[in-house]
Amino acid sequence: MVFTATSAQRTGERTFIINGELELIGQRQPLTLQATWNKSAESPIGPVGRRPYLMGVSARGSFQRSAFGMNYAVANGWVGDEVPLIIEFEAIRQ
Repeated sequence: MVFTATSAQRTGERTFIINGELELIGQRQPLTLQATWNKSAESPIGPVGRRPYLMGVSARGSFQRSAFGMNYAVANGWVGDEVPLIIEFEAIRQ
């Protein structure tokens, strides 16, 4: 599974929309993520004066299994078609 961002737009002081493509089992589909910039600050861990600067982001979206050809057990309800995608990450400025 690979998400490749193609554009981003600020929608509020700490919120963004990230447009891109989700690649899964060799197929690509457009996907939009709702993102929140959680915090940016110096890390509380490490030696004073050498602590890295961090940024945390949360992103949410969803996709349909059937859009990627994964239909097994969807029609009879054993497996849901909609898959929530939750991304939490922390980036370090070097």
